[in-house]
Amino acid sequence: YEMFAGRQPVAGETPAEIGAAIKRDEPAKLPPLEAEPELLEAIVGRALAKDLPERYQSAGEMTRDLQRAKRKIEAKLLA
Repeated sequence: YEMFAGRQPVAGETPAEIGAAIKRDEPAKLPPLEAEPELLEAIVGRALAKDLPERYQSAGEMTRDLQRAKRKIEAKLLA
């Protein structure tokens, strides 16, 4: 999220406030992304899902989605 947005998904002054915001608030909307916005938003959204079963279950699973997105973006850039 921070790599795409340049900021944290939730706000807080202290670690305790940030922790509470993570549990309570939905992440701020990502700014418009130029390359495959729906695909990248889906990956970030799944990574930040509140319900554990909806999140990526492993780093490998997320890596596969990121690699798929990278290939799709590169194919568009080379077309």
